[in-house]
Amino acid sequence: MAATVGGAFMMSGCAKDAGISVGFGESVTVSRTSGTVGIAVLRIDQGETSDLDEVTSTDPSQPMSGKTPYYVRFRLTRTSSETSTGTKFAAFAGDT
Repeated sequence: MAATVGGAFMMSGCAKDAGISVGFGESVTVSRTSGTVGIAVLRIDQGETSDLDEVTSTDPSQPMSGKTPYYVRFRLTRTSSETSTGTKFAAFAGDT
């Protein structure tokens, strides 16, 4: 199955502006418990099904074999003073 990635993407999350459309490289501000951060998707690259050969699914009913990975390249920018120094940031989660 081939997929085409257009020139815009959807930012979704738990916010009043969830689902807004912006272009690649355009930043949106996301609120975190310790401040705000800007996130911009720079590009999306389609991988090869073989990239997942060594990956084990946490759900045996959803094997990874035969699926095509997509790699999202993004930039995070601190936009406010944050008290947290943690580096964990979940950019997305999905089942496709």
